[in-house]
Amino acid sequence: MTTICVIVGLIIAAFVVMEMKKGINLREASASPAGHILYVGGTGLNNYTSIQDAINDASDGDTIFVYSGTYYENVVVNKTINLIGESRNNTIIDGGGNGDVVYIVADWVNITQFTIRNSGGSYDTGYSGIKGESSHINVSDCDICNNNIGVWFRYSSYNSLYNCDIYENAEGITLRLSVSHCEIINCNIFSNTGKGFRLGATSNYHSIISCIISDNGDDGIELCSGCDHEVVRNCNISNNTIGIQFEGSGHDSYIINCIFLNNGYGIHTTDWANFYNNYIYHNNFI
Repeated sequence: MTTICVIVGLIIAAFVVMEMKKGINLREASASPAGHILYVGGTGLNNYTSIQDAINDASDGDTIFVYSGTYYENVVVNKTINLIGESRNNTIIDGGGNGDVVYIVADWVNITQFTIRNSGGSYDTGYSGIKGESSHINVSDCDICNNNIGVWFRYSSYNSLYNCDIYENAEGITLRLSVSHCEIINCNIFSNTGKGFRLGATSNYHSIISCIISDNGDDGIELCSGCDHEVVRNCNISNNTIGIQFEGSGHDSYIINCIFLNNGYGIHTTDWANFYNNYIYHNNFI
């Protein structure tokens, strides 16, 4: 069901973008049709100059389309909306080194086609490029870079990252503090100074599928004690200190059809006595 919801969300977002780009001169668009689409960064009447102003005026179910440009702001998404950038590489939300760049507290939020960068504080503050504290968040086709934590989902479930590049953060992705049933699909998680991916305690039933996890300064993936029922499938895990680290006990997880290349250790655990019922098969360790 989660996968179906993600696919539906992606189809809706793609359809909205295609419909909007049919206009000959979208920058001169005036009022949003029936209040369903709000525009940020255009030159026509009723365009907003900041993403947050558009969110503040939006209603649940609206779409906010953001034209290419750099937006120096810290965005709080507290409504069920589609937030769509004009161009992944050229529509940039920059936190300016302050706080979370995008902080999501509403369910059923779709975000696509942005670069999200420059959260604030040290790693201990937990400030992130995207911090989600709600469920059914779908983030797709985004670059998330130069943050303390690239993406942090907590107190939530059924969230997804699809086709994103997450790099040059202190830590790439963190799923911890009561998180379950998230999917990370077709993402590149690389060149983060610490861990590429951390699954914390009380974080269970996640799927990491068809990802490249490489060149991170610490573990490619760390599964903390009590982090169970995880699936890592069809991933390329290379050039990390440890490919997958089971930090303490762990059980009922699956590591399937992965390539482990040039890691210090392919798979390592600190607690063999409590490492049980895990299934590791059809992998290549090189």
